[in-house]
Amino acid sequence: MNIEELVILAKNGDKNAEEEIIKGLALLIIKYSRRVYICGLDENDFKQMGFLTVIKAIKSYNPVKSDSFLKFVCCSLKNNYNNEVRRKYKYKFETSLNKLIDENVEFEEFLVSDINIEEEFLYRESLRHVFRLVNKLSLEERELVNYVYVKGYSLRDYTRLKNIKYFTAAKRKERMLDKIRNMLSMEKY
Repeated sequence: MNIEELVILAKNGDKNAEEEIIKGLALLIIKYSRRVYICGLDENDFKQMGFLTVIKAIKSYNPVKSDSFLKFVCCSLKNNYNNEVRRKYKYKFETSLNKLIDENVEFEEFLVSDINIEEEFLYRESLRHVFRLVNKLSLEERELVNYVYVKGYSLRDYTRLKNIKYFTAAKRKERMLDKIRNMLSMEKY
């Protein structure tokens, strides 16, 4: 008996025909269920959805409107799985670092980082502090800091840029560093 005849029998209430259709389409359902991923669901959940989709497809199939039942079922499976993905996508999924990935292996064990969070935090805080102090300097002193310490040019390059003597630039740099040292020493007390 072909699938179209089985569908007609199943639509008329023949449970054996319905079971035979489901058994015949089991590989197709498995194929489509393996193409879908939704966090929290496994392949068996998708297979179950597929079997329910086939049962609904049997009830709603109209041989006059569709070419074949097999095409109708394929479209129904795709649509049902895609709708489920869209429905679940609306919710933000949360997971835990302690979630088991494999037997007795947690997700957290796969995470590797060379960054020490405490050191990174202290480094960034000290940078913020230095920038606050630099902002208290005069415009001329900030230009010197920016050109020599941030951009990495030499003091000789700075003298050429500003068209000043090296001795003048060196004195300016020393006064600026003394000013920062004084600000730092005043903050500690």
